[in-house]
Amino acid sequence: MSINNMSIKNHLDKGKQALKDKNYELAIRNFDIVLVKYPNHNEAKLKIRKFFKKTNFIKQIESSEKNKTKLVKEEILKKNFAIAKHQILYILRKSKQETQLINYLAQCETELGNIKEAINVYENFLKHDNRNIATKLNLANLYLTLGITEKAQKLYLSIIQQDPFETDAHRLLVSTKRQISINDPHTIQMQRLFSKKNTSIDLKINLGFALGNTFETLKDFNKSYYYYKTSNELQHQSINFDLNKEKFFIKKIVQNFNLEKVSYLKEFGSNDKRPVFIVGMPRSGTSLVEQILSSHPKIYGAGELSFIEDYLYKNRGVMGLRIPTLINEPNPERLKNFSNYYINQLDLINVFNRYIIDKMPGNFRWVGLLKSAFPHSKIIHVTRNPMDNCFSILKSFFANQTCGYSYHQKTLGEYYNVYKKTFKNWINIFGDEIYNCVYEELVRNPETVVKEMITYLNLDWDNQVLNFHENTRRVNTISALQVREKTYTKSINSWKNYRKNLTELYKTINKNLV
Repeated sequence: MSINNMSIKNHLDKGKQALKDKNYELAIRNFDIVLVKYPNHNEAKLKIRKFFKKTNFIKQIESSEKNKTKLVKEEILKKNFAIAKHQILYILRKSKQETQLINYLAQCETELGNIKEAINVYENFLKHDNRNIATKLNLANLYLTLGITEKAQKLYLSIIQQDPFETDAHRLLVSTKRQISINDPHTIQMQRLFSKKNTSIDLKINLGFALGNTFETLKDFNKSYYYYKTSNELQHQSINFDLNKEKFFIKKIVQNFNLEKVSYLKEFGSNDKRPVFIVGMPRSGTSLVEQILSSHPKIYGAGELSFIEDYLYKNRGVMGLRIPTLINEPNPERLKNFSNYYINQLDLINVFNRYIIDKMPGNFRWVGLLKSAFPHSKIIHVTRNPMDNCFSILKSFFANQTCGYSYHQKTLGEYYNVYKKTFKNWINIFGDEIYNCVYEELVRNPETVVKEMITYLNLDWDNQVLNFHENTRRVNTISALQVREKTYTKSINSWKNYRKNLTELYKTINKNLV
């Protein structure tokens, strides 16, 4: 039997077993992997068809045409991307191509790792409707995450020409530019839009971050800071972030996962050795470390996975004072349920590497939980000069308001001190079980530091890790383009160009050194 045939049989067998276990998303994902390779594979098609008949999806669609998009959306919200994909394919065979469904289909293909298929969906749709801004933006963003800069630029420009008031396109276009001129028509256009009274708050925020970036590149730091400051103030006003709640929450985590508790709980943890957690503050260099390590043939970079918080927050408000049960009252049964959930989610990622990286920076809060649930896991903690780190956060626009602390100097400084104190606690408990990677050392002496990390992971050296900038993997973070460059030191002490503007941040960070 050929390797391909063995692989197909393996996925078919996994799919059949998952059906028996009623793990339907895992089942459909495995059948889908077969169909991506062999679109006319009869057994895989039959299994999917039978599943949809059994779940009454077809009856629901045929009985009410209006429900189709709603049904798909529900599966996407549950992150059942394979199920949603085949729902969409069934609907599209029966009716005309709707924009929303096309975008959902491409989203599903992307989440399933079928990047070529996702691009084909977008590109084919735009051949028939080249003025659809939502689809153009989605495709441009996908190009951006893949480092396909020129194609992304063209689409962003096309969107702006079509609708200058589109919220994201200006900021994202600036992020793709290697050279910027003061006389650039786009720079002039952004300034004009920024100063208009009828410009929406959302657009003004995006323009401000874009113009801050523009004038920083032009070394006009006063003007740059003006735009960064304005956007941060507007964003801060629109976000309801309670630092005291966050402090209380983190304190509870640290208390309930002390040395004694972790020593007890880890006896009930998973034996799975695949998870590698890269943690730290955003903009500390976590994306760079992941890009480097994922260039090793035995390491897969899965990006910022939401599995942990998805599980913990399932039965409570995301930032409410109601603490997730596992955090509030950790015990062996709850720990096993959590580790099984996380491993099941890892299994949905169609890779067979020795390690899978979860690069969610905010996981620094959960280190005690992670070392309990996965005693064999590797944790890499990335640190950077506090002022450089925090300044980089201040000049960044975070999608979905994921970093509510990041738009105000004092709040950011206080949160940074909480993070430092929290991680000092984890280091006291776990010591050299955690590898501490210092960003400045990494960019100054990449080979030395990377060799240390590879040794920490108990892997053999592979020269490809030093050619990480050639890695074509998808990078869905702010650093998508930066990590495709060779290591550079130009960002070290970059905050000093804004020293006079960052006094509040500096005082806060240095007030309570831990």
